[in-house]
Amino acid sequence: MFFSFSASLLFIIMGIYLLITSPDIQTTWAPYAIRGLGVVVILFFGLMALVVGRKLLDTTPAIIIDENGITDNTTTASVGFVAWNDIADMHIHNKKPKEILVIELKNPHTYIEKQEKLKAKWIRLNMETTGSPVAISSNTIQYNFSMLENLLKTGLEEYKTRNS
Repeated sequence: MFFSFSASLLFIIMGIYLLITSPDIQTTWAPYAIRGLGVVVILFFGLMALVVGRKLLDTTPAIIIDENGITDNTTTASVGFVAWNDIADMHIHNKKPKEILVIELKNPHTYIEKQEKLKAKWIRLNMETTGSPVAISSNTIQYNFSMLENLLKTGLEEYKTRNS
């Protein structure tokens, strides 16, 4: 997260440089094209810096596990609370250089429909790439992934035992 924030700030500085020095840069591109590129870079990476910066300052626990289910707060595109009875299965998907804990839901579309439009689009994209709207990346938490998977599977089994 800190790397993404730092990289965003670096690109913002590069965008400002393009805006300020565009008339002086020796290139075959027109100065207005260079300024336009600078504006696009500043807007895109400015938005990224805001989103990542907000998440860096967030003191909410990334994952909350209790007797009712899991609350996923790992990213701005997290679905939030997922009840144990809505979880079908979970597994770790290795996508180098990171691991992704995929939590398969019985009815994933109900979680997507609860979200705001923009957040729902991000969650749908997440579902297309991982197969579930709940996918926790190893980049977003500082915890041993195998231990997290075991902890969640234990919680799910305990729930099933209590409610069978």
